[in-house]
Amino acid sequence: MNVPGALPYKDQFFDLVCAYGVLESLADDIRTAVFNELLRVSRGPVLLIASGRSRERWEADCLTSECRKHPLHQMLVPYDGLDWATGPFVMLFDRIDAAVSFGRSLADLAPTRDLHMDMLREPGRRSDAHIARYMLARQFVRPGDRVLDAACGLGYGGAILADSTLADSVVGLDGDHQAIQYAQDHYGRSRSRLTFETRDLATLSTFSAGSFDLVVSFETLEHLADPDTFLAECRRVLTPAGRIICSVPNQWVDETGRDPNPHHLHVFDRATLEASCRKHFLVERVFGQTAGGGMKLPAEGRAIWAIDPGDGNTRDAEWWLLAGMTPPAVTDAAPFRNGLMTDAPDSTNVLAFERDYDNPWLARAMVTIGLRAQSAALLETFARDTIDTAAPFSADAGAALCVSLYRHLERARRPDDDLLRQVDAYCHDCSTVPHVRRWQISLRYAEGVLWLALGDIVRATRALESCAHADALIFSPLLATKTVGAALLRGWLAAQARDIESARRWWQIGVDHAEDALHRPWNELLLNRDAPALFGLREAALVVDLAGRCAAGLHLLPQVVDRPGVVCSQIFESPVERLKDANADIAELRARAEAAEARVAQLEHQFGAQALIDDGMKSLSGIRVAVFGAGTGGQQAIALLHARGAHVDCIADNNTSRHGTTTNGISIVDPSTLPERKLDLIAVASLPGRAAILAQLAGLGFQLGRDVAVVTPVP
Repeated sequence: MNVPGALPYKDQFFDLVCAYGVLESLADDIRTAVFNELLRVSRGPVLLIASGRSRERWEADCLTSECRKHPLHQMLVPYDGLDWATGPFVMLFDRIDAAVSFGRSLADLAPTRDLHMDMLREPGRRSDAHIARYMLARQFVRPGDRVLDAACGLGYGGAILADSTLADSVVGLDGDHQAIQYAQDHYGRSRSRLTFETRDLATLSTFSAGSFDLVVSFETLEHLADPDTFLAECRRVLTPAGRIICSVPNQWVDETGRDPNPHHLHVFDRATLEASCRKHFLVERVFGQTAGGGMKLPAEGRAIWAIDPGDGNTRDAEWWLLAGMTPPAVTDAAPFRNGLMTDAPDSTNVLAFERDYDNPWLARAMVTIGLRAQSAALLETFARDTIDTAAPFSADAGAALCVSLYRHLERARRPDDDLLRQVDAYCHDCSTVPHVRRWQISLRYAEGVLWLALGDIVRATRALESCAHADALIFSPLLATKTVGAALLRGWLAAQARDIESARRWWQIGVDHAEDALHRPWNELLLNRDAPALFGLREAALVVDLAGRCAAGLHLLPQVVDRPGVVCSQIFESPVERLKDANADIAELRARAEAAEARVAQLEHQFGAQALIDDGMKSLSGIRVAVFGAGTGGQQAIALLHARGAHVDCIADNNTSRHGTTTNGISIVDPSTLPERKLDLIAVASLPGRAAILAQLAGLGFQLGRDVAVVTPVP
């Protein structure tokens, strides 16, 4: 690997090629030749782990070869972790297929770069931001969804969605025929679920109502003469409980109050985006995003954070993203589809929403975890509206009552008497509808857990006993998670009261329920033997886990009186509980990291490079500085910095004829070498081309305000 030459393998010989610490010590021309060889012998990705310079510099060098960043590379290092990574950097590349004709060279993309760019072939934080939006959109794609990527550009986002989700299909639309040609050639060719069409986004009239389950449209609304008509069309082509996720730049205006981008026809902020979308959708989630290095908030880092719709959060953003949902209303224009399975027989009951519900779309909006709205507030709205409008003893009403009880549990809030009367009346109704029977059992379990959390042991005992005495098999053996779980908790309450025989009886009931459930034909667990449901055996595993805890209680009954703490830990510390705790810890750590990131951004504004330079009274003793610009402005900056005690390490300049020379004993260097130097800040003194210099430094991984300060020369 120390000299250029062919590796002794045929083209596309390996499924994956990994290179760790291989390229750092090679000269530029040899490094490029070796990287090209790694691409040649791989039919799949090339995993590069490298250090010694910035991630952006590595990406820029590698992307001069005929390759792109792998569509899922941000699954290795998430967007908001890129600023924290210090190396070795983990990077994943894909070679460009030999069959691709148009756009093999980056030069082919240059004429339309300001409007369209393949962000998988672009280094730096701005491309990272575009890719991160599609990575965020992944969490809103349900299994079996038909996805529309409106204004798809060069198609890289469609590839991300097709590769990283269980979507049934992804259709990319754009009005630029050349962009669609590139997208189809580079991304559609090798993906059967991904197609592209040239289409004017002003109207989606050739698509029938309910054609899609999700519309993704990033950086689109500001380009359209009539964004409201486009949003109305998105609403029309979506199914009930369908989703849209869109984004806009946040107040990208110059000193005149106008957006300097000639392609932008509107200026949005968070309020106008929410108001525009609320005309057509229920707002599910709102996100802010920053990247840094641009016109707005140049000193910010890479970050995406969630915001409750309508709250007073004042954190500024470069972009706002919004996820919305269409109301889950029955319509003749869109036949119901659950999305999870197409051929689960109604006899298994679990997915028989259309048979048992007056409005089966509630399953996708409010009922099924993984499909339903992610917003707790929106779930509460759906539940409240359904309780008010649905037939009181329907499956629809039972689902809404259960969601409402769990919302009270999440808030540790006592339900009002009216809700409790409705739950009690519902559970006493003599129904033969399987999904109604499901909710009667689930409501008693939710009620028992809620009262337990609120400390009302008498009511908790009554509800748990009612649930544990029920027969889950009238609906599905998978519902035994509730009956076995209720028996487990009721037995523990008895054990705490030192009623050993009662504890024994309830835990035995839990084991018996699990045995009955698992003795049912496995068609009832799998739903379809040839293509089993993803959730079937996982739910059955939870039944086994709960029964295992009941069995542990039975085994440890002699220890309950003397060693209740040991018994408790054995019963309630299962792998499932540890996983729940770990997920809760991860969520808490993520929230803390977001708060810390916001604080770091605040401190960078207060104490970063620009603040140090602007505070003329503050000593710069011990600070290592590079001055960008070898002209008069640079000399003035050096004098200013020396006077304040700074150590000027070097002068960076884009004039290659000056590289290797010195001025006043200070070396003039190529700016690309700056990431390799141990610098505290970079002072930009050049006036000509200053915007381009700041963009150049951002591409090298430096942030304006934090790492880079502008020094204004004396007139």
